[in-house]
Parts: sequence; C-alpha cells; structure tokens
Amino acid sequence: IKADYQHQNLSTDSLIESKSDAFLFRPTASLEIFKKVMLEAGFTFSSAGGDKLNGLYASVSAEIAKNLVIFGEYSPIGENITAGKLLRNNFYFDQQDLDRVFLKKKNKLRATLKYEFEKYYQIDGGIEFYDADNLPYYNNPDSSGFFEVFTSDATSWDIFLNMLYHLGPYGYFYGSVNYLNIQDPDSRKVPYYPGLKASLIYGYDFSQDWKSEFKLSYLSDRYADIENSDERKLQSIFYLGLKISYTIQQNMGAFIEINNILNTKRSVWEGYQEKPIDVLVGFNYFFD
Repeated sequence: IKADYQHQNLSTDSLIESKSDAFLFRPTASLEIFKKVMLEAGFTFSSAGGDKLNGLYASVSAEIAKNLVIFGEYSPIGENITAGKLLRNNFYFDQQDLDRVFLKKKNKLRATLKYEFEKYYQIDGGIEFYDADNLPYYNNPDSSGFFEVFTSDATSWDIFLNMLYHLGPYGYFYGSVNYLNIQDPDSRKVPYYPGLKASLIYGYDFSQDWKSEFKLSYLSDRYADIENSDERKLQSIFYLGLKISYTIQQNMGAFIEINNILNTKRSVWEGYQEKPIDVLVGFNYFFD
C-alpha cells in the first residue's frame, strides 16, 4: 500500500485563509512468475480540495539478463502542487490568488531499462508520457516581473537517462539528462519547459583531507509566453561550478567555491538575469 497526505494552510491579501487537504492512496497486489517476472496491479485514489483522479494501476518488471532489469508502469495520478512549491520553483511568483493546482496526469506511462553492477554504479534510461488538461506554467503578464500561474491542456514526453557511479578510486559521478517535448493542442511549446536539460556532478578526493567537486548543468532555450514569440524566447544556459574543500581537523574545514565560472549572462525567468561569476571562501565547523 502506498499512501500520502498533505495539508496546506495559506493566507494572503487576497486569500484570507485557504485550507486544503490532499491525499494519495494506492493498494496493490503483486505476483511473481517464472522467478524473474513481477506483476503488480491495483487502484489509485488521489484527491485535493474536491478535485480527484482515480484510475487503475499496473506494472511489470523482468530481469532480462544479469544485472539488467526492464520495468513498465501504467499509473494515472493526481499531483497536488501547492502554492509553496510553486513559489520555491519561482521566487518571483505572486501567490495572491492561487492556492494550489491539482495536476491530473492522465494515461501516465513509463518504461525504464536499468543496469546495476553491484554497489559501484548504475545506469537507467527510458521514456515517460502523460497528458493533462491543467498543466501549470508561469506567465509574466506585461513583463511586470510578477509571475502568475496559468494552466493548459498539454501532452508531455520525457526521454531520460540517469547515471550513478559511487565513490571509488576514480571519484564519484552523478548525472541526469532529459529530452522533453511538452506541447499544447496547437503544438506550441508550454512556457518555461525546456527541450533539453542536463545535470552532471563529478567529485574526486585527492587525499583524505583534500576534496573537489565539479558541477555542470545545461538548460536549453525556452519560450516565455504560450504564443511562442521569438522576441520573448530565453536563450539556453550553460553553467559550470567548482568547489574545493580541505579538512583542517575532524570537525573543521575550509573551502573555496566558484559559481558560474563562464560568467554566463542568461535568464532562467524573463526579466531576471542570473548571478555573474562569484567566488565564495569560508570555513565550516561541525558540532558533534
């Protein structure tokens, strides 16, 4: 059984006091056949503030070779996106009139192929699809700088690749790459959803005391309006960061961190340029 519960209590100038509850409940039963194939089926109940999405749940997984597993899932679900989450995603969001969005991911399908070698590394990739009649997106009306949230009918395709290499003699590595195609019924790109995004992190310990971490991220160009106007198209962002730390003693260390090494002058949100290159030097003290 999978279950989740959320409660939100929100007060703004426009919403005197807005309370909402959301829950997810998914009972399932599983059956193993041929020792390498697992079948699971059940029902999903999801609801928030009077909105609901219920549907069948089904999944199958199979080991097709040593350390290689394929997984498929059909899991329509309602996702409660609170005002707090909308604000954390975009700090320029004006949350006066909107308390939440209950995103109904209909016909959600996911297929994944995963390879795992003991405790050293794992790689998984696959594809996910869903359609929705209320996909939220941010809008900056009249370029005022205060963002609102609108919704649109949309279909979402996500081709993904995740890589994980645990700490070993060559360091550690975490990476994810997503190729996205999120469009409305008129084949227009939904604002602020990129076509490609990637995040790569590599760390290496030169010694027990000296450690380093290198970060690279990429966000392709995005439209800032549902009309997909070229004049409101945001350029892609390529980001590099580096952190080097030194352990002075067991509970004390020093570090230097360089962010935006390439001094990329780009905007994640229309009208707000990201920070230029900056260097941070400091000390850490850890209490037992």
